[in-house]
Amino acid sequence: MPSDNSHLKEGLKKLYSHVRTRNIRGLRDASNVFTHELLIFQDPFYLDLALVSLVLAKMVEKPRFWRYEQWKDIILSIEGGLKQAVSLAERNDFKGISRIVRLILEKLSNVEKQDRRYVDTVVMSARIKIGSTLYGQGLSLGKASSLAGAERDDVLRYSGRTLISDRFGKTFSIGERLGNVAGIFRN
Repeated sequence: MPSDNSHLKEGLKKLYSHVRTRNIRGLRDASNVFTHELLIFQDPFYLDLALVSLVLAKMVEKPRFWRYEQWKDIILSIEGGLKQAVSLAERNDFKGISRIVRLILEKLSNVEKQDRRYVDTVVMSARIKIGSTLYGQGLSLGKASSLAGAERDDVLRYSGRTLISDRFGKTFSIGERLGNVAGIFRN
């Protein structure tokens, strides 16, 4: 569980605010913040928060979800859950926050089951994106995919298709990698 309550509290407040205002960019930014926390602390707690942020961003921006009568009720209940999570953060009740966040993920998964247009779910796509981001930031492919709960092949394929690692720094060509390895064995 998190040790730095101030970052968590601030992140939850921002997440709640972005959901209330339907701020898609803000939700994506919140996901990036929680993904960074996941990279640092490697705690699944932050994965759940990153997933909620990213999945909500994807669902809020897609008009197909707004066709369902219960979608507005679900968004309002998610807002209520996040408001409760903020107050739980004030009391350092991380288990309570985790329970609420998992309930929100479950609600989002249930909404998507009504309109399955893609082979992968939005939640699984978000896991792959988060894993790819972790991989691009320097974690090994195995560790990144394990933390994100995604398949290694999917993370690698997404990373290659989107060139996500190029956003986080210099990548090395195969020739450069082989030259570095050869230099190690020469010494």
